[in-house]
Amino acid sequence: PLYSSAASDVYKRQLSDPARFTVCEFYKLGHCKFGENCAYMHPPDLALDDEGNDIYQMDEECCICLEKVLDNGRQFGVLENCDHTFCLKCIRGWRSTYDKKTTKNHFRTCPICRRNSYLVIPSSYLVKSGPEKTSLIEEYKEVLKEIPCRLFNKGKGECPFMNSCNYAHRLHDGTVYE
Repeated sequence: PLYSSAASDVYKRQLSDPARFTVCEFYKLGHCKFGENCAYMHPPDLALDDEGNDIYQMDEECCICLEKVLDNGRQFGVLENCDHTFCLKCIRGWRSTYDKKTTKNHFRTCPICRRNSYLVIPSSYLVKSGPEKTSLIEEYKEVLKEIPCRLFNKGKGECPFMNSCNYAHRLHDGTVYE
């Protein structure tokens, strides 16, 4: 339960600043006047699919609710180790339905291919694989590094994930715990 509320805080922070995970419309057109100071995302390369379509404009059906993600005003929930399409709400809901005590090996997997994926990354554009996905994952991990780990609790607690934890392990004085 303690780790779940830490994850819940991450979701709240992402929802409070969705621009950080939204591609700038002006950047896509080639002329954002804010440049590096823009609140929206400026990916290094606007990627095209095999048919020349901008991947940031593509929409697909969620494998869980079978509705178009963007058409319904939702974000994609990108899993780090598979290419299936989910809306953020559906994949988070699906992963939270398992009793983690009895089915521990399934609650961090894709519901379709069962590959382990420890992160669900919110995205306003469809990303399946390649450098765009790598970039999205790295940016998301950078955001997580700034959020204090509740399990570590500024050195008072103990995080069972330690080196594999994506959250910040900082002591009371702000020093990073190694």
